[in-house]
Amino acid sequence: MKAFAAFLRKELFEIVRTWRIWVLPGIVLFVALTGPPLARLTPQILAAVMPASSGVRIELPTPTYLDAYAQWVRNLTQMVTFALVIMWGGLVSGERRSGTAVLVLTKPLSRTAFILGKALSAAALLVATTCVGAAVTWGMTAAVFRDAPLGRLLAITGPWLAYAIFLLAGSY
Repeated sequence: MKAFAAFLRKELFEIVRTWRIWVLPGIVLFVALTGPPLARLTPQILAAVMPASSGVRIELPTPTYLDAYAQWVRNLTQMVTFALVIMWGGLVSGERRSGTAVLVLTKPLSRTAFILGKALSAAALLVATTCVGAAVTWGMTAAVFRDAPLGRLLAITGPWLAYAIFLLAGSY
């Protein structure tokens, strides 16, 4: 147990000291900041791209906070999931290839604890990043639309987070 705690602490410090601390939070923060304004401005953007003289008329309903929340979950499902697969897809195999896994596994640390430590540290970053991103999305949605029920945001973010943790566990 003591070896596992030390290894988990090492993995968390490794996340903080490498590029991983910037990539996932950066993508999630970008998505959280841009989603609500983009949802609000989509009708104006389409109107500017498709002038009335073109003969094509696209009518969209007035955007609401639901559009911002839908944008949030679409971005999580597409961009953030893709980033997760790229970031953690080959983490264990990379350590095997570089020889660091052998060094760690010669200590009193089981293979199960090795995998579990890596998965828990990655899940901690994922959960923290998703919570901060959801809070930023909620704040931006409230600022842009004046209406942003937190329950609905949590209802769509929670299942994605469970899916992402499941996906993360499958990559180990």
